[in-house]
Amino acid sequence: MKKVGNSYRLAGVALALASGTLACGLDSLPGGLSGGDDSGALFRDAFSDSGSGWDTYSDEYGSVAYVDDELAFEVLQEQSIIQSIYTEEEFRDVRVSVSVTVDPDVTDPGYAILCGFRNFDNYYSLGFGKDGYYAITKVSNGDTTVLTYDNNEWIQSDDIETDKKTYALEAVCANGELELLVDGVSIAKVEDGSFPSGDVGLAVLTFTEPHARATFDDLKVVEAGKE
Repeated sequence: MKKVGNSYRLAGVALALASGTLACGLDSLPGGLSGGDDSGALFRDAFSDSGSGWDTYSDEYGSVAYVDDELAFEVLQEQSIIQSIYTEEEFRDVRVSVSVTVDPDVTDPGYAILCGFRNFDNYYSLGFGKDGYYAITKVSNGDTTVLTYDNNEWIQSDDIETDKKTYALEAVCANGELELLVDGVSIAKVEDGSFPSGDVGLAVLTFTEPHARATFDDLKVVEAGKE
C-alpha cells in the first residue's frame, strides 16, 4: 500500500506558488471551449493552444507545459505532487474525463483529476496508478485524508488493467458523491459534500520513485448524469 502524509501536498505546485515561480496563462480561452458545445460539454480542451487557461511552470520539483497538443507533466522528486488547475470557471455536479499517457519507465506514480478545487489547501483528488493502486482523497484546511481506505493509503484494485500506455480517467463529483472510473470501469465511490463546487485540475504524484512523466489530452467536463 502507498501511504499519503499531510506533508506530501507541500511539494510541487504549493511550493512553486510560495516562491512565485508559478506562471499562469489565464487571460484568454482560445485553446479550450467553455460554456457548452454541440456535444453537450460544459468545457473541453485538446490542449492545442497554450493560452487555454491551465497553470504552467517549471522548478526543482517538476514542470507542467503545453507540448505537442497535450498537457505534459514531469515530476523530479519522490513524494511530490505536480498540479495544474483550470481557474477560468467553477463547476458543480460534473463528470470530468481525460486521456492520460503514463510514464513507461516507472510503475509507482499516480495520475489524478482534481475537482471541487477551492485553493491548494481545499480540494478533492481522484487518482490511480498503472500498478493498479487508487485513491479518492480530500485535502481540507491543508490536511490530507484518503476517503477510500481508513489507513490513509492508496490500495490496489483488480479492476485496473496494469502496465498500459494510455488510460481513460474519469471523475464524477456531484451531489455529495465522488466516483473514480478508469477505462470506463467504476473503481470506487464515496460520499463527501465538503466542496460542492470549484475549479478542476490535473495532477501527477510520486511515491518511492523520484521521477515521473505523463501527458493529458482530450479533457471534457459535462453535467453529471447527462454524459
